Amino acid sequence: MSSLDTPKDLESVVAYFNAWKSYQQIIQHNYMEHLEITQILHQYLQAHYPFPFSFLDLGCGDASFSCHLLRDLPVTNYLGVDLAQTALQLAAENMSQFNHAVSLKQQEIVDFLASSSQQFDIILSAFSIHHLSSLQKEQYFYQAQKHLKQGGVLLLVDVFRQQAENRSNYLQRYSDNIHQYWQKLTLEVKQSIIDHIVASDYPEWESSIREWAKKAGFEKIELLYQGGRDTQKVLAMS
Repeated sequence: MSSLDTPKDLESVVAYFNAWKSYQQIIQHNYMEHLEITQILHQYLQAHYPFPFSFLDLGCGDASFSCHLLRDLPVTNYLGVDLAQTALQLAAENMSQFNHAVSLKQQEIVDFLASSSQQFDIILSAFSIHHLSSLQKEQYFYQAQKHLKQGGVLLLVDVFRQQAENRSNYLQRYSDNIHQYWQKLTLEVKQSIIDHIVASDYPEWESSIREWAKKAGFEKIELLYQGGRDTQKVLAMS
């Protein structure tokens, strides 16, 4: 069973990521374990997709995550989708290093999935669907499944609540982690991140995500990574 909390409109989310500087500091200091997650996914793609593949990056941000992930891999074409204009401008700069075809689209990810007919070998959704409502998340898996080619995989990287943990307790636990462990950030930056999380983050239990994915037609769901603070997880769905 999932949280009944419903996110507010996406304006506050877009405003936060258009600023982008706070999130860049999180990545720089590896507070959300981007380095470990990238390494795990890179190894997974090397092992399972040694042949050329197309790549859809939902909620791509500045694409720095995918730039590290896709290094030396046989990507034929990359499409990044995000709602934050500033992030997409940075994504264009970051992706300029690649020789494969790169496209960027400014659109909300659920709207993109509903309106597009394109299919891809790999779909990545990294730290993006926790901004959606529970109903939107459930619909997301149905839509994402339709955009995968035969033999494709959906790679889901996100924050999760502990089983039976409600949203309020999760927010308190995450905020405590920020104050205790994110020591290289100023108090002002920490507070801006916490304010964003409280206003915009609606993580689910892993069991709910698995249930929705199976209903949508994903037969195999693998847990590839579980973070040290019991928040970040990586799931591969095929």
